[in-house]
Amino acid sequence: MGQVSLAWVTPAHTDLMTGSFVTAWLFALVLVVCLGIWAYSVVDFGETDERDMRTFTKEVWGVILIFGCVFGGIAWLVGGRPHPPGVRRRSSGHR
Repeated sequence: MGQVSLAWVTPAHTDLMTGSFVTAWLFALVLVVCLGIWAYSVVDFGETDERDMRTFTKEVWGVILIFGCVFGGIAWLVGGRPHPPGVRRRSSGHR
């Protein structure tokens, strides 16, 4: 029997763990996490009554979430989302 041809092995097949492959997976992971944060924020925003929002009106938060994407979602989670029941809010006065 003759020699086996390895012509099908290209550099793309041999360097799966090089920078380009790892970078693509890292980018995909970051993208999925960002989309998850944004999707959670949009769903949570949709289920929240306007009277429970801490800062802006529902219309303003809608614009922030749609045009702010991930940053808008993080802003909603930090500044607009109502406090969970049973959690003490920080007061500005003395005890």
